[in-house]
Amino acid sequence: MNTSLALRTLPGQARAWAASLALKLLLIGLSLAALLAPSHAATVTSTALASSLNPSTAGAGVTFTASVTGTSPTGSVTFKDGTAILGTAALAAGGQASLSSASLGAGLHSITAVYEGDANNAASTSAELGQMVNKVVWHYGY
Repeated sequence: MNTSLALRTLPGQARAWAASLALKLLLIGLSLAALLAPSHAATVTSTALASSLNPSTAGAGVTFTASVTGTSPTGSVTFKDGTAILGTAALAAGGQASLSSASLGAGLHSITAVYEGDANNAASTSAELGQMVNKVVWHYGY
């Protein structure tokens, strides 16, 4: 049945009543859909970053550890030197992930840890950690 044709054949007052009823039913349907839709806000997280050796020497191994707070965060953390990705590590049960690197050249490096988030936790990025890497100095003749 064509509802628009049915509404046109009703007398004026009945047509207005039917249109009002249809609008109310539509709004009730939308309200119910909004109430029944799952609403889940992700927990805000924070990511802290630490270095095992700062300053370090070129070629020496350094371990970066990220600690993520949240509601039992899972997933992974990507460690970056500026925009370059150093690597990715899975979060352990305690919310920590570690990455070791011996490939940082001499100079100051801006290291960050980026937590990618999960179904219950929002993503977060650590503050920059300034990792100073000193060049190797050879001494002869001692």
